[in-house]
Formats: sequence, structure tokens, C-alpha cells
Amino acid sequence: MSDPRQIQYLAAIAAASTLVVRLDPAPTDLDIACRPWSPTEVTITLNAHVDLAAIRAWAAELGAEVTSKSHGNGNICWSLSTTVAGIAVEAYTLLSPDEDEQQAGGAE
Repeated sequence: MSDPRQIQYLAAIAAASTLVVRLDPAPTDLDIACRPWSPTEVTITLNAHVDLAAIRAWAAELGAEVTSKSHGNGNICWSLSTTVAGIAVEAYTLLSPDEDEQQAGGAE
């Protein structure tokens, strides 16, 4: 394998398999990719559709911190970033203001 991303992709596939077993609830979406802004680093991205409790549970399982950021349209993105087996892992959920009030008590 001459492209270093090939080894990273294989490592990411193994890490993703571990995450699917470890994380409860299971992710809504799981993506493995090299993003244009980081063309030499493979990242696993997880989504919990409108489910802040899942993000908090995953953060506890992975030893990560949950952060939030408001978008201009009023939606709030709750997320975590960590590494698993040397692979970058990002997870997020996007909530409307009403959903945020219900799930987070409006506390960003």
C-alpha cells in the first residue's frame, strides 16, 4: 500500500466496528472519510438524529467532552471530538431551539 490513507482507512474500519459495539444507542449515521480540509487524515463521523442523550452517553463512554454551538438559523449543534485507536472521531446532533429546550433545558 503506497497511499498512507489506505492504512488509516483500514484502521478506521476496525475502530468503527468497535464503536458500533460500544456505543448505545447505535449511531444514526456512521461515515468514514478524508475531508477536503484534512486530506491526509481519515475521520469517523457519527450522527445521533435529534438525540442529545445519545451524544452525552457516547461522550461518557469515550471520555470526551460535549460542546455546543449555535448556528445563525437558531439551531444548536451538540458535538464531541476524540480519538479511537489513533483515528479522529467526531459525533454530533443538531437540535432546533424547541428540541434544545426539551432535551437540554435550553442550556448551551
